[in-house]
Amino acid sequence: MGLYDSSRRKKTQHPEFKPVARGRESVRTEGPRQGAPTAKPVVTGAARSAVRSETASLLAEYRKLVQRRGALTAERAELTTRLERGEITTAQFHKELRAKIQEAARVSENLSATAARLSELGYSGLAP
Repeated sequence: MGLYDSSRRKKTQHPEFKPVARGRESVRTEGPRQGAPTAKPVVTGAARSAVRSETASLLAEYRKLVQRRGALTAERAELTTRLERGEITTAQFHKELRAKIQEAARVSENLSATAARLSELGYSGLAP
């Protein structure tokens, strides 16, 4: 037999048995699993309104964070122009720039957390 003749050596398996790998040994289970039917959660009117109000507050926070991100970009550009004009020293520039970068990182982290929570709630209208 050649190197690629492994298909000839394989034994046929019964379709009702599936091999399941656990560690180094192979365990066979009988047939397809018959799980209990999953019940959909019942959503009441109060829960639905709570989700709506949470979605609305998260959307407001998301929009506020997006605006702050844009404002930080403008502030960093203004900081650079102030340095070029000689209004601030390089040490002041670096100090303020580090603060802006740290705030931008916090805003970005909060944006992703808010977007993830909105996705969990089923809201799909976020623009990238």
